[in-house]
Amino acid sequence: QGEVFELPSGPLQAALGASTRRNTFAFRPDSLLDTHSIEYPIGLFPTSPTVGETEVKELYAEALVPVLSDLPFIKEFNLELGARYSDYNTSGGIWTYKSLVDWSVNDDLRIRGGYQLANRAPNTAELFLGSSTSVVPFAGGDPCLTNTLNTWGNLPGNPNQAKVVALCNVINEKSGFPNTPYKQNPNAIVGPFAFNFPLELAITSGNPNLRNEEADTFTLGFVMNSPFEGILESATLAVDWYQIEIADAIAPGDSWSVYAKCFNQDGSNPTYSYVESCELIARDQDGYRATVVTPYLNLGGIETSGIDVQFNWGFDAFGGALNLSSVVNILDYYRNQQTAKDPWIDHTGTLSQGGQYDYRVLNTLTYSRDGWSVGLRHNFLPEIENLAYATNKATPVQGADSYHNFAAFGGYTVSDKIALRAGIDNLFDQDPEIVGYNPGVTNARGATSPGYYDPIGRRYYLGVDLSF
Repeated sequence: QGEVFELPSGPLQAALGASTRRNTFAFRPDSLLDTHSIEYPIGLFPTSPTVGETEVKELYAEALVPVLSDLPFIKEFNLELGARYSDYNTSGGIWTYKSLVDWSVNDDLRIRGGYQLANRAPNTAELFLGSSTSVVPFAGGDPCLTNTLNTWGNLPGNPNQAKVVALCNVINEKSGFPNTPYKQNPNAIVGPFAFNFPLELAITSGNPNLRNEEADTFTLGFVMNSPFEGILESATLAVDWYQIEIADAIAPGDSWSVYAKCFNQDGSNPTYSYVESCELIARDQDGYRATVVTPYLNLGGIETSGIDVQFNWGFDAFGGALNLSSVVNILDYYRNQQTAKDPWIDHTGTLSQGGQYDYRVLNTLTYSRDGWSVGLRHNFLPEIENLAYATNKATPVQGADSYHNFAAFGGYTVSDKIALRAGIDNLFDQDPEIVGYNPGVTNARGATSPGYYDPIGRRYYLGVDLSF
């Protein structure tokens, strides 16, 4: 790698390379955790051994091409080009490449953007994972019960209610339970929960027939340095727009989507027959939901777009340095489809797909002086709809209100080898937002999304960093 030759606007720099690597994975759980030898005690779910290996050989090349420089409105204009060819023993040969633009208008304004094609081959877990059980969200609850919130389920307002009940009984029989309490009275609430239960047990496993997933990414943005002097001279603002389209996305199947396809939510099973998606469903001796088999699949696709904004500002104050950083993500849309033939589902502004907030804000304020520093961090999330809203706009299940969380932190550098740090997370002991409140059905006390809403409360920490 290095300079290849000199161009009028500077040296052409390039890098070439080749590599090979092998990834081997082996997981051997205790025999008591084997799928065939354990029931489902609370919090402990069965898993199976996993063994697999992938191998890849790669060639790659990158170049930084200075196109123009030292012209009016063009201090520098560079192209960044790159390509990589990967030959996997599992998914074959795939290409990845990029073409990016970096344009420095002047010392204060830089424009950047471009296109990238990304290809990701399935990893060892996605290919070879043994059967493993986990708890996953299930919007609307059991569609076979009359307390479901899924309009395509066992509800009087569904013109196909009788067909739904008949198919539920077929699935019960195929699961080994031909005479269930549900069969005797399909309008009864059977199973362990008297209320609408929005969770499911998913049995996930690897799939050696997976194809690589491919993503087209477009970006355009700018970085602006403050044109002012004095207290504002160190301020910077970065704004970047992105659009990502993923085809053949690799992910486990979705339990809700399996039920939805089985029960004709998308029109794919108008005869309410025991089709392939129904075969993935198991129900218990009461006629209630038990498990759904959700192997890793190549899904239809994922599309998302939004804007990332970052503002940084630092200046001298009170004999030290004060710094403010603010990061904002604004989501335009996030949608996906289960297969290439399925309709797109818009998850924007819902807790579906891990939480697709309309925007998020993270602010950090720090002050440092003479080896010590203190800071305050603020995380803000706006109100959001429940995950069920993505597929049923009329759902009565509530989402979450807006949420603020603060953390205080500090540190002191004792010497080149010793540093102290301390902090308080959830400074004001903010309660987590309740997720899943359904008026007249459940208050959902204790139910939240711990990835976003802190369920622990105020807590303290103290640490020492030692360098040797």
